[in-house]
Amino acid sequence: MKEYYIFKYGKKIGPYTAEELKMRGVQRDTQIWSYDADKWLTAAEFPELAEVLFNIYSEKNIQNEIIVEKKYFVFKNNKKSGPYTVNDLKILPIYESTEICSEDSKTWEKAIHVKELLSVITGEQKYFVFKDNKKTGPYTMGELKTLPIYAATEICPEESKTWCKAIDIAELFNVITPLQETVREITKEETYFGYDLASRWQRLGAALIGGMLLYALCIPFFFIFSLGMFGPPQPPIHSLSDIDFFRSPWDYAVSFFVTFTAAAFFYKKFCGNIGHAILKLKVISSVDGSDYNKSSQGIVREFLKSILGISLILNWWILFDKRNQNLYDKITKTYVVEKKG
Repeated sequence: MKEYYIFKYGKKIGPYTAEELKMRGVQRDTQIWSYDADKWLTAAEFPELAEVLFNIYSEKNIQNEIIVEKKYFVFKNNKKSGPYTVNDLKILPIYESTEICSEDSKTWEKAIHVKELLSVITGEQKYFVFKDNKKTGPYTMGELKTLPIYAATEICPEESKTWCKAIDIAELFNVITPLQETVREITKEETYFGYDLASRWQRLGAALIGGMLLYALCIPFFFIFSLGMFGPPQPPIHSLSDIDFFRSPWDYAVSFFVTFTAAAFFYKKFCGNIGHAILKLKVISSVDGSDYNKSSQGIVREFLKSILGISLILNWWILFDKRNQNLYDKITKTYVVEKKG
């Protein structure tokens, strides 16, 4: 078998067979010498190497020898482009998963499976993913398989500026989550930001627990006011039934003060009122899914809840709402959800 030497790093290296030269990524202008050559020549000047290394073959016509170079089509950005020579492909981002079809063939295959193109592969294709309202990545195909990629997930190849749905990128079919789970997860993620909504029973329980605890905090104050310490003398008290709660403006003032103070504390610390905290629920924004964790937000929400709660009709809103929202949830643009973990 014929052997060749390479002139590299200022010295003669070898010997190598033609196939070994190919593995070493020999270029057209690499200096080559063999025993039947009287001088150093470029790799392209050895006819027997041209086809093995650069996919060049000879077609003789009557008058002269024509050098014809093999060309390839590339499936890129969901369309066929080309044809390209091997040298043309070297300036393109050709990845292991890039779909390639030679000009004289009708079969598309991945670049990693085309032996003569191994030297032009630049690495593994990577993709950006638009998730949680921001661009993340880039990810390799293997990394995408570990992520929840749905049919409607927005994807952008690293070398492209065009975003499209994962279902529209042929090479991503194998990483897309099955349809049923896609529908369920997309609905949950886009509507409730990955949380499970609190049920109507959970919300009723939170309201009852929170209401009773707040009322318990108010009773000492109601008792003091009922004794007439801050108002006109009252009839003698023989039992608790003789105490007239919510008799004066002071009773209402204390009730609102305790409610709003508790709201300011619990919303900042637990993203909800005392009932939510006990049942492991929390309040989030229905706009962006962010935690409702500011004291001012809690005070406003609980104030609307107290005012609208005067009307029993308005409290029935939640019974007919598909997102388990009450009227004050609609106004403040909030959801009550189950905490994770």
